[in-house]
Amino acid sequence: IEIPDDLSEKLLKSKTTKETDAAVEEIQQYIADRVPATWADKANAWRYLAMLGNPRTHIRNVLGNAVFIPAVEIKNLIATGIEKTLPTAERTKSIVTSKDASLLDFAESDFDMHQEAIRGENKYDITAGVKEKQRVFNNKVLETLRKKNFELLEKEDATFLKYHYKRAMASALKARGITLKELRYGTPEAIKKLDEVRQYAINEAQKATYRDFNSMANAVSSIKRKLKRASGSSKAAKVGSMVAEGIIPFTKTPANILERGIEYSPVG
Repeated sequence: IEIPDDLSEKLLKSKTTKETDAAVEEIQQYIADRVPATWADKANAWRYLAMLGNPRTHIRNVLGNAVFIPAVEIKNLIATGIEKTLPTAERTKSIVTSKDASLLDFAESDFDMHQEAIRGENKYDITAGVKEKQRVFNNKVLETLRKKNFELLEKEDATFLKYHYKRAMASALKARGITLKELRYGTPEAIKKLDEVRQYAINEAQKATYRDFNSMANAVSSIKRKLKRASGSSKAAKVGSMVAEGIIPFTKTPANILERGIEYSPVG
């Protein structure tokens, strides 16, 4: 598939982030419109819709995120006391109250600016962008259900991601004594401090919503990807790929739930 010159030019001449994002979206959509979904794509999409479209999945997703909030808050409260022994520059925990509304507002606007990174996405990943925009089902009702269900799950997760990110960032800024006045000046030292706090807040938000990197899940996903790549030339690999997808369709979230369970238990 060759990208038309007008779309390439639009990307090359973009001057703002908004223009660049729009140009990338157009290119991804152009490719997606020209990549037909395979029978395997349709089978997987139907299977995922059957699993993730179930109302119980959405209830469990919301409740699973909600019931973990008290555990995170208790952990942070205990850590606040322990971190008093650390130098101020190394602290990340403090008690955030209504008096810290300005820090929470700053953290919220920072979330809105960096939510792709916080979600663990790369907006310029062409493959992922094309897959997201690709039409899988010819049936309009099925295709709409598939897309809307995914969007709803993402919105549910984003609500909790935002909550944890705001609290973690505001907490770390307060613990280190970093003021909004200091951040607004934008000195190299202030930018470095903000980058450190931002990375900490991203890690905390991802861990609290089971979206962080997990070596076990990554290993399983790597095997599935290798089988899928090999499935074009080998019938055995094709069967192996389908079996692996069928047995373990999702790896990251279950693995992270298991890891959090261990971390928050006496064993951890």
